[in-house]
Amino acid sequence: MTMFLDVRLNAVGGQLSTVVNLFEGTSMGDYVTVPRQQILDAVRWKNMLIGTHGFNVDRANGIACLKNWGSLLQLSEQDVFLGLLWPGDSAWAHGLDYGEEPRLADHAGALLGPFLDELLADAASVSFVSHSLGARVVLQTIAHMELK
Repeated sequence: MTMFLDVRLNAVGGQLSTVVNLFEGTSMGDYVTVPRQQILDAVRWKNMLIGTHGFNVDRANGIACLKNWGSLLQLSEQDVFLGLLWPGDSAWAHGLDYGEEPRLADHAGALLGPFLDELLADAASVSFVSHSLGARVVLQTIAHMELK
């Protein structure tokens, strides 16, 4: 089962949450909250890989794609994959809202950076992988992290 960091407010649409939520699951049907301590225990002294999707991906598709990425990785016992879901889609103007999405990507990164500093303080290493506009989320996250 893949673990996720989720900064989406809605399943579809471009609203950003004010907090980072921790979930695990294989689809929207079994997407459940993970206690913070479970993530802290899972990442302690491990190599972290955080992967995120690009533009125009809703929560259900993000879960499906990132779960697929996670299953294709050949990670050792020392490695942990976390999927990152961010609101890079629109409920009303699919594709036409692209001009607004970089702002949301920036704000998602600003929210994630300090959160990951705390969550991953005991990780052995942290790496990121992204697609498309997800790279902006990653770059902004790194820019807002103290652990560099």
